[in-house]
Amino acid sequence: MSNRSKAKQNRKGRQKQQEQKKQQQKAQQVKKDQAQPETQEQPNIRAQPTQAGTAQAQTDQGQMQQATPRQPAAQPQRGQVGAAQENKKRKNRGIIGGIIILIILLLCLFLRSCRARDEPADKQPDIPDMERVYEEDRHAEYPVLVPDAANKRLNLALSDNYVISEDSPFFYIGFPKENIYDVIFTLKGGDGQELYRTGYVAPGTNVAIDGTGFLDRREQKIDCLVSVYDHESGTLISDCTTVVLNIKFE
Repeated sequence: MSNRSKAKQNRKGRQKQQEQKKQQQKAQQVKKDQAQPETQEQPNIRAQPTQAGTAQAQTDQGQMQQATPRQPAAQPQRGQVGAAQENKKRKNRGIIGGIIILIILLLCLFLRSCRARDEPADKQPDIPDMERVYEEDRHAEYPVLVPDAANKRLNLALSDNYVISEDSPFFYIGFPKENIYDVIFTLKGGDGQELYRTGYVAPGTNVAIDGTGFLDRREQKIDCLVSVYDHESGTLISDCTTVVLNIKFE
């Protein structure tokens, strides 16, 4: 090989080394430019590198972008957090709504109970609308004498002294058929306490009352209140007639 050929190859080798050195310097400059905040003069600097330097810079920039995580990757996480918060808000609204409904129901029940206490008791319907229970006609164990009375609307057949026992517990009150009204007998003690109350008694009925169920073993006087009702309409006519019964419980 001649000296001219060697000199030519040496020149080519030095040129190639110079070009590689320039490319390395340009790549380093590009890295520095990317690390620093961009200014308005940087686009002019980037326009100056040669085609080879630009390719190298683009390659290095692509590698840096691949190594650095992208900012939009965090957006799905924010969306998921927002959905979870919205679901939580909906759940809280549902719970609050249920509590409000429960409170309203409790208030309605409370107001209804208060109104029921404040309102007067329902008036008892008229007697004709009610099923009237009448006493059964029972025959006394002794002759029932019908006393003579001027007022035939209220005749009672009573004994002067009643004697009852465990073997013979009944005493009788006769309501002869000469009467024209229905009555109810209410027996009361000396303190006015109600001891016994019959059903409706129609004219011509003998009422049998078991005195052992509410009387003490002794001789005592019992007040018998006679309430008079119209037989057809059931209207109360009088509630002021009282007779005294002498009863001995042996």
